[in-house]
Amino acid sequence: MKLKTMSPRLSFLIIPLMMLSSCAVMLVGPYDEVTDKAITDLETKTEQFFVKAESIGVSYEDTKSFVLEAKGSLRAIRLRSELYGADKNKGELTDIDLLDQNFDNLMELRKTGSLSHAAWKAARTSIEINFQALLQIELAKKRSSGVSEQKTK
Repeated sequence: MKLKTMSPRLSFLIIPLMMLSSCAVMLVGPYDEVTDKAITDLETKTEQFFVKAESIGVSYEDTKSFVLEAKGSLRAIRLRSELYGADKNKGELTDIDLLDQNFDNLMELRKTGSLSHAAWKAARTSIEINFQALLQIELAKKRSSGVSEQKTK
């Protein structure tokens, strides 16, 4: 019985394909628990600020202080996201920039004086949408990394 051997040309084609198929392709940056927690913490502080503003009111100085602190936290989050790969975290970085802009918008609105309930609601909604997008990205990274999988006994 005669055994067939693979032609050399075919082996040059198959071996690289096998190597490529065994590599995991990452289209987003890896999950980072510190970034996830920082986003969640900032979102909580932001919600607390809006609840206070809507229930008892806040001064321009209170708003300015909150926004400056929030923007500092956001810059730290952005830096960490860049370290994990600006090219792979492009969507996250874009959402961080949008949130930063919405904090600027909140300050601009506040400079005009006392805000109506509708204006506070619009500002809050815009900022919440940014946080939802960021948290969805973090949850997707967490799922894809296998961190959130339940361990079997």
